[in-house]
Amino acid sequence: EPSLNLVKNAAGRWNFEALLERGVGRGRRGDPQAYFPYIGIDDGRVNFKFGDQKSLFHVREVEAAISPPRDAGGRWWMRLGGQPARTDHVLSGMGRVRAQGSLVTGAQPAIQFEVGLEESAMSYLLRLARGTDYGVHGSLGVRLRLSGELSRVRVEGTLEAGDVHRWDIHPGQESRLQAPFRGEWDVPGQKLALETTGAKALRARLRLESYLSRPQWNVTVELAEAPAAPLVRLAQHFGAALPADLELKGSLDGRLEFAGSVWPAGAVKLREGRLAVRQAPPIEIAPAELTLADGAFDLAPTAVR
Repeated sequence: EPSLNLVKNAAGRWNFEALLERGVGRGRRGDPQAYFPYIGIDDGRVNFKFGDQKSLFHVREVEAAISPPRDAGGRWWMRLGGQPARTDHVLSGMGRVRAQGSLVTGAQPAIQFEVGLEESAMSYLLRLARGTDYGVHGSLGVRLRLSGELSRVRVEGTLEAGDVHRWDIHPGQESRLQAPFRGEWDVPGQKLALETTGAKALRARLRLESYLSRPQWNVTVELAEAPAAPLVRLAQHFGAALPADLELKGSLDGRLEFAGSVWPAGAVKLREGRLAVRQAPPIEIAPAELTLADGAFDLAPTAVR
């Protein structure tokens, strides 16, 4: 299988940049007739290096068709596909990433791409990102559009997730979530910022940096009069011993932050809460506030009747 090493030196320059320049006749010799051939890759592998340090992230089973520019516009046409992987874990069930579009080189390089991640098991995605799956199962897929200069790529897309549950729990009813999002991606700087654009009741923001070398990430979730009912099903999917017919009504407000950890910090308040089970009188809950920090939670005294 062909193997390709993408290397970034101490000056912040990638080893393939000179090839892109040559492809549009801008090589060091200044030859206006410089020619770069069509590139085809089948069942290859792409590795990433930063100076002498090799990243544990790579792409396997790579397929690519790359056509260099044939005019002064400097537009490369590309069709790419591969399976994200890391050297310290076997992720054979990971879905493939597929991309198709163009790259314009020059003083202000820019891209136009349609990208998709095939529906993949959440356990594999978590192992890819964090090295462990935390016992979380389910599926996730992504479709997105990339456009703009490489230092400020506009991102628009949709995330689809389904049947999120603990590894030893089988969800009794299929549930799926679809979340549109947008953001900005600094490709050379390895910085990505995304935020959901759907219902105002639930907003999420992601900040990711140095994702190919030493990933640093932060996620915030904001609730504004969000319905409380889905919390019961989510708790059941993660093994909470709750009555099957338990219903929770009310609204949630608050903010949670995941600062490089799966354990959130923040506070959530339940308003107009009401618990109900068949053949039993409902329980009314006064405004209740839950505070989370350092993997623990604190529930303030709350009146119920």
